[in-house]
Amino acid sequence: MQATTRSLFTYGSLMYEAVCFRVVGRGLPHERAQLHGWRRHALKGRTYPGAVPQTDCVIDGVLWHGLTEADLVSLDAFESTEYERVTATVLPASGQTQPAQLYAWQDLTLLEPDDWSVTRFEQEHVHSFYATHRPR
Repeated sequence: MQATTRSLFTYGSLMYEAVCFRVVGRGLPHERAQLHGWRRHALKGRTYPGAVPQTDCVIDGVLWHGLTEADLVSLDAFESTEYERVTATVLPASGQTQPAQLYAWQDLTLLEPDDWSVTRFEQEHVHSFYATHRPR
């Protein structure tokens, strides 16, 4: 019997191959994608973002394919209870919309008014993030 696989849209630290590899323990096929109707906020006291539904917004991210239930268990542990894994429709670079899992931010009191900056994360935080976030 073949295991069920899923896709996961990521929009923060898990967009980076090195981080995703450290969490799931293997490389996965992936492509650029967009999530319409959601906004990626900066979070108070955090270097990573939180996404919440918001009309007329678009998040650029990465769509990972071929995740197993075991991969999702590892990802759930990494994301903790600060996020809820939900299903949304994404538009991959390949052009055909499809359902995918994503981690939606839960604590709206921690949302900053500004969007999370990919550039700032890459310049100021990605290397320390790699060093401190290893597989469980």
